[in-house]
Amino acid sequence: MTCLLPHRAPYVCKACRSTQTSRTILRTFASSSRRSASLREQLRERERSEGNKTKQSVSVAQRIGDAASKTFQRAQQATPQPSTVQPDGPVAQPAPPSQSTQSTHYVANPRQELRKIQEDALSILESDRIPDEAAVLDLLARAQLLANANALSNTPQTQTRTRTQTVSPTPQEETTGPLKQSSKSDLFGDLSEAPSSSPSSQPSAPKATSPTSTPHNSNTTTDQESHALQLAKTLYTLLEDPKLYISEPILTSYVTTICTLHLPQYLPKIFHLYAHKPIPKPNSYPIQYRTPWSRAPKYGVPPALVKTAMETAILAKDMPLCISIIDTTVATPSFQSAKFLRRAALPLSLAVSVVPLSYSLSTTAAATQLSWDPDTFFYMCIAGGTAYLGTMGALLFVTVTTWNDHHKRVRWVPGTGLAVRWLREDERYWFDRVAQGWGFEDENRHGEEGGAEWSGLREVCGRRWLEVDRSSLLPGML
Repeated sequence: MTCLLPHRAPYVCKACRSTQTSRTILRTFASSSRRSASLREQLRERERSEGNKTKQSVSVAQRIGDAASKTFQRAQQATPQPSTVQPDGPVAQPAPPSQSTQSTHYVANPRQELRKIQEDALSILESDRIPDEAAVLDLLARAQLLANANALSNTPQTQTRTRTQTVSPTPQEETTGPLKQSSKSDLFGDLSEAPSSSPSSQPSAPKATSPTSTPHNSNTTTDQESHALQLAKTLYTLLEDPKLYISEPILTSYVTTICTLHLPQYLPKIFHLYAHKPIPKPNSYPIQYRTPWSRAPKYGVPPALVKTAMETAILAKDMPLCISIIDTTVATPSFQSAKFLRRAALPLSLAVSVVPLSYSLSTTAAATQLSWDPDTFFYMCIAGGTAYLGTMGALLFVTVTTWNDHHKRVRWVPGTGLAVRWLREDERYWFDRVAQGWGFEDENRHGEEGGAEWSGLREVCGRRWLEVDRSSLLPGML
């Protein structure tokens, strides 16, 4: 018989013991987490206090350093500087600027540089051999450097005032024979004439004075104008020499220099010689010449040079000169043929390739299909493809050649051929620019211009199937 004894007072069952253990663990974890949180707060407060102390120390150090630097600067300013006067010599001159720091437009002595250019040009003119293109390009590069220096030293206001006061050039007698060799007196002499706007006339330089300027400024401006005229005359005489072949790099350098000097009256004759000047045969003595084909595309003046020359001529307010530049550049057959090859060669080659491409595709399609007779399907494919591509190409051509939204004042006369309009679009564009440069700026006053120049512009445009200020297209007209 089993004896049941009561449990003792400290006795705890297993379930209560496990519960008590878990509670103890939770209380221990909670107390430890509270302790760690308090420790973290204490660390933060300590870091804050140390940071404030550091900032205060840094600010104090900065203030001390600033005060010390100011004191040192005051003491240095109060100390007398050593003199640049040598014991037994004059004041020391500053060292000249190095080659790397000098500007690309810097010319130490323009008069001496101009004299060197003239001497080199004269040696080329007096030689009986064909000049080297590299030597000519080097001379033109030096001339461009001198022109840049002259342009930088002369203000735009002085140039504009001088151009408005210049006397219009008078054309001289046209040359019918071969170009004559220029003598030393002609090349180095005082220039008193400038070339006329006619491409076949000899150059002449206008005289100009500025009565509103002071004597010193007048003398300076006169010297600069004299240097510019002498340089332009030298380059013009050099390129006019019959034994010098005018290549595209030479023409580019010449036009850039002349436009920098603001003397566009020296351009039309050179543009004319670029396509019509006899070409010397290499390795021939005495020099023999052959006549070039002036309609060749390689003799077309590049559009960039045309733009530079026309903008300079419009700025000079010389309408006959502008018309001469147009006649010798964009109105020439060589320019039109060059434009045709440059812009129409690829579209035409694609149009020509349409027929063989349609033939090959139609042959392949007729051989692979099983619904139609091969011959019938072949001819249907050729007819459909050619009709589609031909129609779209014709619409594209008409759209390009009849687009006239960019016209301002000069437009084509109704009935002008589409191909002619496209080929002569540059000519119409520059006549439009000339009309805008001479007419009223107010659109409501277009068509009211008058005078000899404006009447001459209307007549010249009328002879070229162009119309200035069509009445039906003026503002307020129906």
